[in-house]
Amino acid sequence: MGIELKARNQAQVSMNLTDFEQTPVHQVFEQVKREAERHGTTVAGSEIIGLIPQKALEMAAGFYLQIENFRPELVFENRLIEIVEASKDLSSMPISQFLELVAATESVPGGGSVAALAGALAAALGKMVVGFTLNRKKYESHQARLRQHLRLLEDTLSELRLAVDQDSQAYSQVMAALQLPKSNESEKMYREQKLQESLKRATEIPLWVADCAYKTMQTLQDLRSISNPNLASDLNVGFWMAMAACRGALENVSINLRSIHDSAFVESKEERSRELEEMLKRVVLASL
Repeated sequence: MGIELKARNQAQVSMNLTDFEQTPVHQVFEQVKREAERHGTTVAGSEIIGLIPQKALEMAAGFYLQIENFRPELVFENRLIEIVEASKDLSSMPISQFLELVAATESVPGGGSVAALAGALAAALGKMVVGFTLNRKKYESHQARLRQHLRLLEDTLSELRLAVDQDSQAYSQVMAALQLPKSNESEKMYREQKLQESLKRATEIPLWVADCAYKTMQTLQDLRSISNPNLASDLNVGFWMAMAACRGALENVSINLRSIHDSAFVESKEERSRELEEMLKRVVLASL
C-alpha cells in the first residue's frame, strides 16, 4: 500500500509481513528499492511498526554482510542464551544431583560454585546456632549481638546461594566467548573483547564470594563465646567451611586474573585478594 507523506514530500510503502521466512524482510526491501530506482528515486529509509523476530534481522544481516556460512549460533548473545538455558538452577536442585553435575566432565559447575556452596553452608550452620541460642534466658545479655549476627548470616546465606548459580553462569560466558569464530582480524577482535568482559565478570563473582565467606568466618568466631556450647562443633564446622569457601574463591580469582589484560583491573583485584589472604590468616590464628 502506498501512502503520500505531504509534510515530508515522500511516499511511504507500507505492508504487513506475516511469514518472514517465506518472504524475508531484506528481499522486500530490495524489491521496493528496485521499483524506486525504476521510477528515478531512492529509498530514504525504513521503519518497523511493532516487534520483529530476531531471526528476521539475522537473515538480513547475513544477506547484506555476505557472511559465508552464517548461522544464528555465531551471534554471541544467541550462544550465551543457549548455554544459560541449558544450565540448571544449581541452588535449588537436590544435593545428589548437584554432586553428579560437579563430578561430570563438564566445565560447570566447578570450583567457583562449590566454593559459594561451602560459604552458604557455613552461613546456614551459623544461622542454626543463633536460632538455638536466641531468646534463651542464659544468653539474655547477648540478644542484641545475636540478632545482629542473625541478620548478617541470613543476608550472606541468600547472597551465596545466588552465587552458586552466578559463578557457573559467569564461566559459561567465558566458554561462549572462547567458542566465537576467529577466522579474520575483525572476528578475533570481537572474540577477545567478549572474552575479556566475561573473564572480568568471572573474577568479580568469586572475589565477592571470598568477601562474604570471610565475614561469615568473623561472625562464627564471635558466636563462640555467646552461643549454646552444645553447638560448638557446628560452629567449628561452619568456620572451616567458610575458610574453605574463602580460599577456594580466591583460587578462582587468581587463575582468571592471569588471562585479563586490563592492568588496572588486575592490580585492584590482586590487592583485594592479598588483603583477604592476610585477614584470613589473622582470623585462623585467633581461632586456634
